[in-house]
Amino acid sequence: MDGPIIREKMQSKRFFLFIVLFFSFISSLQPWFFWHIKAGIFYAIVFLSFYYYKSNAAFCVKRKYLILIILLLIAAISHTNCSIFSVISHIFLILSVISIFSCTDLERASFFDILYKWFAILLTISLGFHILLLLGIKLPSLGIIQYGNMDIYVYNNYIFTLYGSYGVRFHSIFCEPGHVGMIISFLLYFLKYDMRNKYVILLIINLLFTLSLAGYLLLLFGWLINYITDFSTKKMLLIIIVGFSLYYSYVLLVDILSSDNIIYEYVLKRLVYDEDAGTIKGDNRVSQYLTDYIANNLSLYEYLLGLSHDKFDKLIAMYGGGSGYKMYLIEFGMLSIFFVFFFYFYMLYLFKENRCFMIGAFLLFVIAFIQRSYPFWISEMFIFMLGPSYILVNNQSKIDGKS
Repeated sequence: MDGPIIREKMQSKRFFLFIVLFFSFISSLQPWFFWHIKAGIFYAIVFLSFYYYKSNAAFCVKRKYLILIILLLIAAISHTNCSIFSVISHIFLILSVISIFSCTDLERASFFDILYKWFAILLTISLGFHILLLLGIKLPSLGIIQYGNMDIYVYNNYIFTLYGSYGVRFHSIFCEPGHVGMIISFLLYFLKYDMRNKYVILLIINLLFTLSLAGYLLLLFGWLINYITDFSTKKMLLIIIVGFSLYYSYVLLVDILSSDNIIYEYVLKRLVYDEDAGTIKGDNRVSQYLTDYIANNLSLYEYLLGLSHDKFDKLIAMYGGGSGYKMYLIEFGMLSIFFVFFFYFYMLYLFKENRCFMIGAFLLFVIAFIQRSYPFWISEMFIFMLGPSYILVNNQSKIDGKS
């Protein structure tokens, strides 16, 4: 009699852990109902949930992961702003990572499987409500809400979707279309763009509705990297054909579409070269004043370790904020970027199977970091910690199926 009871108890613990992991996963994208909860809270919840899930089992981590934990510790120290809450948050972050790597590859693969499927379902349900709004159908609303004190984050809250500052661009219940696009792009990479998977199709459809240039580019780069790491002459020819087709399609669309067209306004226009700025118009993560400050005013010490907390706040108050590697550089310094990159590279390099594919995943992470430098987002860390195990288990299943 004890056997079925124990199995049922383990299943309930497992389901509870799935729920915690999913809500922690979406928390970093700032869904409207989590706007007043800090990320450190979710690090603690994840660790405590794993502790509950494993009960009396020890958190045994393989020797190969010990160096990874040390790298994470160094990267986390370089990322903290020395406040008590920040220090405690990073402690729980490290404990959460230890908890995840104490699980088997099969367990980590099952976590990834649940996360991407539930995320695709959530986005698709939300997209349905977004399309109804685009069609002019009135939906029940909880009223106007604002994230922080920022004017760019003012929305009408339709419970299952937000509509406001970003207009027709889809971002579900989250703050920004670009955030959604980035996370979808990471998921699609580890799913290998397998169009036989209905959830992959759903994720791509949701990505298209974000009208996120960064999301589209990550999708393209990820697909190219995926094909290059699995090299063949036929695939390389396909990449060349696709590259030329995309280029000439872009030239043709810019010439045909008017400035009032949605695709032109939100995507194509941002690819146009700006002679004054010396870059494309979409490369606007920080102000030119802030860029000039980084180039001309940072001391060697500040370049390596970042500005002091007070100086950083004053600089942002003067020149405005933003996102991307330049913001990360002035806040945490180049050494922090180095340690973060080393942590992600080593984490992916540990998976000897599909090593080229894993290095490709690191390149995709670096490309995304340029625009959105959020290496300690739970969603981003989960994907890169769990995705390799998902690939490993799937490959093994295919081998076993053939034998």
